[in-house]
Amino acid sequence: MNQTNLNVGLFLSAAFSVALVGIWSSFSAMRASPTDYAYIEQENRRMAILPENSLVAIRKLGIPMPTTEAGIDLNNGDLYSGVDLKGDSATATVMGMATGYNLATFHQFVGTLRKSGFKGNIILGVEPTVSNEILEYFKYRNVTPKIMKWVNCTYSLATQKTASHAIERRTCAHPYPDIKLRWSRFPLQRDWLRDCDTCSGPVLVMDVRDSFFQLDPFGPGSPIVKGLQVFQEHKNQTTDHWLTKRPIKQCKGNESFIPNKPMLCSGTTVGTRAAMLKYLEIMYAEMRQWIKNPNCHFQMNGDDQSIHNYLFYSSQLPFATAIANGEGGIVNTIGYEGSEIMKQHIESKKKLGITVQSDGKLLIFLRVPL
Repeated sequence: MNQTNLNVGLFLSAAFSVALVGIWSSFSAMRASPTDYAYIEQENRRMAILPENSLVAIRKLGIPMPTTEAGIDLNNGDLYSGVDLKGDSATATVMGMATGYNLATFHQFVGTLRKSGFKGNIILGVEPTVSNEILEYFKYRNVTPKIMKWVNCTYSLATQKTASHAIERRTCAHPYPDIKLRWSRFPLQRDWLRDCDTCSGPVLVMDVRDSFFQLDPFGPGSPIVKGLQVFQEHKNQTTDHWLTKRPIKQCKGNESFIPNKPMLCSGTTVGTRAAMLKYLEIMYAEMRQWIKNPNCHFQMNGDDQSIHNYLFYSSQLPFATAIANGEGGIVNTIGYEGSEIMKQHIESKKKLGITVQSDGKLLIFLRVPL
């Protein structure tokens, strides 16, 4: 496997996850093999009658499960297979939800992706009122827009802490009024991928606003994609973070929370077509379980990452490999580094007696009452 060393310029942001895509090196990781399924099939009946506390213990040992807790079948050896494009990204796919963004955001995301040499499919979900200017740019860059349709939600949450959350509770994406709008990208992207005849190669699903590309993610020298690949945050970000600890404990119980594990970013995931379709199906099924349970209702942004981590660390994504940040794969998440640099920048300005805003910019005008 080709190993490439790159000097990476940081994209400064206080966002939880900022992704640099197209940064790869050789890597190795242990994961389950297709032969594990002989064992799984033998154990199906025994595990089905085990009490819940035994199932929790099995998951903590990392033993593959025959189905997810939501009932999604995992007995498919194709989920572990790999695909080597040999540097030709024509059959690969990049997908994302991109509602409410201006043209500059698409210049950053789509522009850097196409300029990297990526020849494959780009599928982006956009709002019903997307501008003609953006649609013309999509046409120029060969992007497939998926125009969303807003509908009334059919689920109910116990409380809404803010007006924006109350609005979100009422607004959902067709045809998934049964889950939160922020979560709908998972089943929608499953549908888009399933309906795409030319999307036969590996797939990258990712956040759009805070990501850009330095190399073709599936171009010459890129690593072979096997099964599903999930990506760790900075080593200082663990599952003890409030984004995962509190939701998982409250929703699934204290015994289901596995502490001090690397935080996995739900904003960037790579896989073969088969593995990605299964992952998106599992995410949607688990989200439906959470939305039905009042203990699993949280008024926060990013609780899809809580679910993403819970599924992986409870062995419900046995076909997934976790890639350490900056040590392999095609994604490097640098939100933590950007946030720390920004904090240091603000503190250095304060020591000099210079007042700055929360985003680190100098205040235009200072008024000092006498």
